[in-house]
Amino acid sequence: MGRGTLTAFRDSDHEIRTVTNREQDNLDPVVADVTNYKSTVQVLQGCNVVIHLAGNHDPDADWESVCHVNIDGTQTIYEAAVENDLDRIVFASTNHITHMHHVPAGGTLDDLESETDAIRIGNPDRPDSFYAVSKITGEALGVY
Repeated sequence: MGRGTLTAFRDSDHEIRTVTNREQDNLDPVVADVTNYKSTVQVLQGCNVVIHLAGNHDPDADWESVCHVNIDGTQTIYEAAVENDLDRIVFASTNHITHMHHVPAGGTLDDLESETDAIRIGNPDRPDSFYAVSKITGEALGVY
């Protein structure tokens, strides 16, 4: 998603500051740890908007992994954005927060139904993984 976002903004008038957790091929990023509040505040200085895509995106990830980066890191991003008085935060969530709507009661993702009703705003979350739970938490942190 990060490279796609950079491509979308390539020809815009926006100044882009790419932040990653490690060096990346064909990028000149600022390397930072989103779980470190002090460095995240520094990285966001002078920004107006943050597009938050950092995190473990593996639906099979264990709780410790998604909790540290996806939940603690997201909370850090939000707090650092507030500290820097940013105008907007764009948070990437996932369809995994509703996947279990398409699984019969007691089933697993292997039982995913092909013909289902549309999921609508107001339907309760039905996460399929700890990853999905971390994204629901990120959404809740944004609302908070």
